[in-house]
Amino acid sequence: METVYSRLSSALDVFESLCFTLWRVLCGCQNRVPAGTAKLDANQIHGRVDKFIAERYSKAFDKYERTGQALNIPLHSLRETLEEAFQGVVPFKAYSNHSGSIRQLRNAIIHDVRLGRVQMGEKTLVPKPASASKYRSWSAVHQASAFPRQMQSDFVEPQPQAATDFSQTAELLNTLYGHLLSAFQNEFWATERSSLREMFQLEFGNPADNPLPALQTSGSPLAVSNKQSSWASRLGVSLTAQAVLIDLQAGSNPPSDTTAVSGDVLRPSPSL
Repeated sequence: METVYSRLSSALDVFESLCFTLWRVLCGCQNRVPAGTAKLDANQIHGRVDKFIAERYSKAFDKYERTGQALNIPLHSLRETLEEAFQGVVPFKAYSNHSGSIRQLRNAIIHDVRLGRVQMGEKTLVPKPASASKYRSWSAVHQASAFPRQMQSDFVEPQPQAATDFSQTAELLNTLYGHLLSAFQNEFWATERSSLREMFQLEFGNPADNPLPALQTSGSPLAVSNKQSSWASRLGVSLTAQAVLIDLQAGSNPPSDTTAVSGDVLRPSPSL
C-alpha cells in the first residue's frame, strides 16, 4: 500500500508539472502570460502575505507548534495555472478532490510511524484517502472503531481501495491530458496565429508553389522539401521537411485522415 500511494502521488506531481509547461507554451503562442506566472511587484507580494495571515496563518502556526515544520507563504501557486488551463473542464474538480485525498494518504503513510488500522474479524481496515487527515493519531482510530457507521464511511480494506484509486487516477489524467491535446490541436489550426506552426517549421500554403510533386491519395496534399530541422534533431527525430504546405480552403476543417506525403517525412534517427 505504501508503494502504491507513493507512486500515485509522484505520478500526480509529474502530470501537473507537464501541464504547467504545456500551458505556458500554449499561452506563449497566444502572446499572453499564464495565470500565476507573472512576476509580482511589492504591493502584490504584501497583498498575498496579508491574505495568508488572515486566512491560513493560524492553522499553519498550529502545525508548526506540533511538528516544528517551517511556515511557507506561497507567493506563486501551480494551482492558479492549472485552474486557468482547465477552466470550465468538469473533470478538473474531481481531479482536485481526488489528487488531494491521494496526497493526504501518502503524507500519512510517509510521515507517520504506521498508518492507523483496525482489525474487524478477518478484515484489516485503513482510513480512506479522503478521511486520512482525520486519523493521523492512533487515539482517533481507536475512537472511530467504537462507531460502526463511522467505520463504514471512513475506513476500507486497503487492496480494493488502492485498485480503485489507481484506476480513477489513470482515468482523470487521460481525460485532462486529452483536453490539453485538443487545445494544442485548435491552436495549430488557428488561422489568426502561426506561432505554434512556426515552432515546427510548418506553414499553410499552396502545394502548387512547391517544386516537389505531392503524392495525394486521400485528404489534402502535403508537399515537403529536404532540409533537416534542428528542433527535430534535438528531439532525436530526423525530419526531411523544411516546410509542409497544406492546401486548405478558408474556414475548412483540418484533414481527418492521414495525408500521403512526397518523400520520407519522418524517420527515427540512429540515436533511437
